[in-house]
Amino acid sequence: MNKSELTFSAILVPLDYVVIFFAGLVSYGLRFGSFVSDLRPVIYEMPLKEFLPILFFASLLWIIVFGFSGLYSIRSTRKMVEELTKIVLACSTAVLVIIIVIFFQRELFSSRFIVLTGWILTIVFIGIERFIIRSIQRRLLRKGIGSHRVAVIAKEPSETGIVKIMQDNPA
Repeated sequence: MNKSELTFSAILVPLDYVVIFFAGLVSYGLRFGSFVSDLRPVIYEMPLKEFLPILFFASLLWIIVFGFSGLYSIRSTRKMVEELTKIVLACSTAVLVIIIVIFFQRELFSSRFIVLTGWILTIVFIGIERFIIRSIQRRLLRKGIGSHRVAVIAKEPSETGIVKIMQDNPA
């Protein structure tokens, strides 16, 4: 582990929180905006003032689920497909926990649409955010920033080819 891997992992937590919160706000806007409410009338409108505390809690819960699912492990070599799979599973788990909390509160939540849209938008937004972060990280690695030091001990000249490959591909 080096300093750049630790930095990128530490940046992900607040960035994910902001992205999840934003996905919740977009979901709220879509539901109570004119487009969806024209298709399906709003029976009980939840004011944004009531929705924000729920969204703060749900976003925090989402981050905790992300932590338990290993999305904040300090590892820069994870493939994007592997990370997207973890994102989908973690988002699905977080939505399930939120649904269970809503169920046990025995209060009516005004919109299943917000929960479903929040789940989908969070997967999309977090996927885009992680792609951008990993692209920046790979670009820095290609420049040699954040790369690991490697010692190659070779007895024969054929092993020096390994050194050449590593120098040509610092990422």
